[in-house]
This record gives sequence, structure tokens and C-alpha cells, in this order.
Amino acid sequence: MKLFSNAMSLYDASLDVTPIASDPMRTLSSIFTFPTKYIFPVALVVGIGWWVSHFMDYVTALQKMPIPFRILVPVISLCLMIYTLWFAYQLKRVRFDGTALYVSNYRQECRIPLTNIEQINERIWIRSHPVRVVLSQPCDFGTDFTFIPVSSSRFWWNDHPIVAELRNAIALAKNPPRSG
Repeated sequence: MKLFSNAMSLYDASLDVTPIASDPMRTLSSIFTFPTKYIFPVALVVGIGWWVSHFMDYVTALQKMPIPFRILVPVISLCLMIYTLWFAYQLKRVRFDGTALYVSNYRQECRIPLTNIEQINERIWIRSHPVRVVLSQPCDFGTDFTFIPVSSSRFWWNDHPIVAELRNAIALAKNPPRSG
């Protein structure tokens, strides 16, 4: 039982999102951002394309399925592929240094001051809890971007700790405490 509790404490420690003092730049986005952005969509498009082509060959050979069904399957598959590519296109890698977000699409990176962030929304109903950041002024990637935060051990209906931390940092950046 002690082995299990040690493993759980190591698991919980690996999910801690507190900043490390020796590393001022911290990555907020998940390690699965790159595969979700580039590998999964390609695999999905190839897989669905292969499946639809084989499905259509099978249906054509049988000629028993109604025409609306033969049209509906490729249309639904196409919609699924378009949605996946649209979602993957929006994903960005995000790093945080305490004063700004550094947003990257793995080819270029731009610095976004916290005062330029207008709103942060988390989609709690999607398992990966993608976070959408809306900017008051556009950057190289437009007026908004999405990232998948690192995993966290929390209830799925609560705000992600990174979202809460960013909201606090933004509020502090926009309304600094008065000294004296």
C-alpha cells in the first residue's frame, strides 16, 4: 500500500503547475499539443479517406443502400475532417514568464503582454480542457488562439489551475497594487 501511495504522490507532483524558481519561462501547453496539431489530423484524414473510399466501393458493389445514406456518410466524414483540421489549426504552444505569454505555432513565436489579454475561456466539457485566449489587439496569430493546458488532478467541472493563475496574473497586470 505504501508503494501505491508513493506512486500517487509522485503522480500528483508531476502534475503540479506551480512555477519553478530556476526556470522563469514555463510551458503552459500540454506535451500533446504538437501531436494534436500535426500528427492526429493527418492520421484522421488518411484514415477517414481510406474508410470512405472502401465504404463507397462496398456500397457500390452491393447497390442495396439508399442513395441518401450513400451521400450522408461521405458528407459527415468530410465535416468531421474539416472540424478536426480547424481545431488543430488553432492550437498553439504557450509559455509564460510572469509578465507575458509567448505563443508559438512551432514555426514562429510572438510575445503577448498580459495587458493585451481580454478574456480567457476554458471548455470544461471537452476532456483536454482547451483554453481560448481572446486578445484586445491582434498579434501575428489573430485576435484569439487556443491551447491545451498541461494535465491536472482536479475535478473536471472546476477551472483548470493554469486558467485561474492566468486570470489572477492578468488582473494584477491590469490593476497593479498601489504602493505606499
